[in-house]
Amino acid sequence: MKNILAFVLLTLATPLFASPLKVGDKAPNLISHTLKGETINLNELLKEKPVYLKFWATWCQYCQAEMPHLTELNKNHSDKITIITVNVGINDSIDNINAYFNRNNLSIDTVFDTNGEITQNFGVLGTPYHILIEQSGKVALTSFLHSDKIDAYIAALPEKE
Repeated sequence: MKNILAFVLLTLATPLFASPLKVGDKAPNLISHTLKGETINLNELLKEKPVYLKFWATWCQYCQAEMPHLTELNKNHSDKITIITVNVGINDSIDNINAYFNRNNLSIDTVFDTNGEITQNFGVLGTPYHILIEQSGKVALTSFLHSDKIDAYIAALPEKE
């Protein structure tokens, strides 16, 4: 009985989600495929340039409001930063994402988090959620909404040749 109680207490004390990443934390690796079938490996991408991850859902109004600006950032700064959106997969589907992108004429690398593992590994607690990751693999900035700090960070990145 004592062992069962200890197991139950340990289970209850173990968090279901990783803690949210803080500035300076090492980002976990992300290996997945985009909706276009391209392989994403965060550690490999960071060898080239910083990475901006946006966690979102098609039903999230704030997420929707940010997408046109995110697409513009991707279009204008893809030489300085890799931008990837991660759909959290909660009450959503690949069909919803594709329909949303087609309806709004958007194009950006997107990963669908089928089982929630990516969202959990990055400690994401809600949408939208933004994580900027330096080439060193350390978190440079996190934010619940897109902010001027994100734009300033990207603008300050050196031009790639």
